[in-house]
Amino acid sequence: MTDAQILLNLPLETLVVLVCGYLGYRIAYTGKDASHSAVDVVFMSLAFSLVAKGGLVLGNLTAAGLGFPAAVMCALLAASLWRSSGERLTRQALRWANISNSDRTQTAWERISTDASLRPSQLIVRRRDGRLLMCERLADFEKEPLGPCIYGSDGSVALFVTHERGPEDADWVETPDPADDRWGRLIACIPAAEIAAIYLRHPTLT
Repeated sequence: MTDAQILLNLPLETLVVLVCGYLGYRIAYTGKDASHSAVDVVFMSLAFSLVAKGGLVLGNLTAAGLGFPAAVMCALLAASLWRSSGERLTRQALRWANISNSDRTQTAWERISTDASLRPSQLIVRRRDGRLLMCERLADFEKEPLGPCIYGSDGSVALFVTHERGPEDADWVETPDPADDRWGRLIACIPAAEIAAIYLRHPTLT
């Protein structure tokens, strides 16, 4: 009997709780799971499965018997809260208690690219040939289907180039409008192998 067959033979409630736990894990750690081992995945999923189990029990106590929907909602809500603020607050508490400064990210780029709370206002990419590519105002492209820019997990970047500057140029040169009304938006994808540095400007928080 295969592992899949063994799982499918489990009671429906158990399957729902396990699936909810894994969905919770995916929401909480999408883009942050490169360093996770199989053991990490199992126990992090079980943590959200425990939340789903609590929702299932409480839901079954209702007159309508909303156990399954409650399990799903509880697991997804817990994962979303952990992703949006729980992990950050826990990390701050550990740092304050002098226990750990680590956030388990493997690279600085992974830390920046997976933090949805960061809202850069400007993006500049320096290619290995010395040319600079800039999106002067990311907010101008906020409503694009792919957002104002894309951070690849491999270090690549996609951006709407509004200005360029060559190694010998004294100043920035405005590029043809990447927001042309006739042809649509023009986005440039820069492979990681061609990138020497990435600069992100963030507005001052007040």
